[in-house]
Parts: sequence; structure tokens; C-alpha cells
Amino acid sequence: MVGWIERRQRKEHIKLVTQNYLVETYLLDFFSNALETGDSQALEMCLVINEEIALVEQLQKRLKAKYLLMPDVVSQQLNMQKQLRKIYDGIFRARKQFAAQFGGASEPLLPFDKKFVPNEGWKIFISHFGVPG
Repeated sequence: MVGWIERRQRKEHIKLVTQNYLVETYLLDFFSNALETGDSQALEMCLVINEEIALVEQLQKRLKAKYLLMPDVVSQQLNMQKQLRKIYDGIFRARKQFAAQFGGASEPLLPFDKKFVPNEGWKIFISHFGVPG
């Protein structure tokens, strides 16, 4: 029974960390583009996001080594995801309003949980970490 619980925890940790990584790389690209237009807050956001990406990459290595994350790290990542969702949701709403006024967007406008998933889906992605389905 303990093995099943640990596998389930590890799957959830992998999903959390991976989703954070995907949204962070998206936001880094978004704010890098804003930086080119002279947005003064974009530089600060890029620096913060780069730090978070480095942290998440370390957490991914730990998960690939078949370790669970510590509860305080999981809590930090959950809090980070809440902040990332707020940022993305603001961008999403603005782009939706823009598309409604001026026509379609260049990329599909998807909600957070549909946009930030691995291309092959969670089940196959998690299997790369050695966690059976």
C-alpha cells in the first residue's frame, strides 16, 4: 500500500513541477517580447522567472532520480503555481478581449490546464520518469 501512495505522490509532484516549468517558459517568452517593446516591469519578471526555471529544473532532476519532494517544496511549488495562474489568466483574458475586438489570435487561446500539458499527455510523460501508469 505504501508503494502505491508514493507512486501517486510522485506522479502529482511530476505534474506540478512540469506544469510550472511549461508556464514559466511560456511567460519568459512573453515577457522577453514585452522587454523588446520597452516594458520596464518585463526585465524584473524575466529575472524572477529565470530563477524559478532553474529551481524547477533541479526539482525535475530530483524526481527523475526517483525521489519525492519535501512537503515544504511542494507547498512552495503550489503557491508558485497559484501566482503563475494569476499572471497567465490576466494574459488570457486580455488576449480573448483583443481577439473579440480585432479578430482571431495567432495561437489558440486555451485555459491554463489545457495549455500547459506535455504534448504526449500526462500518462506517457510520467512514464519517462519510471512511474508505471
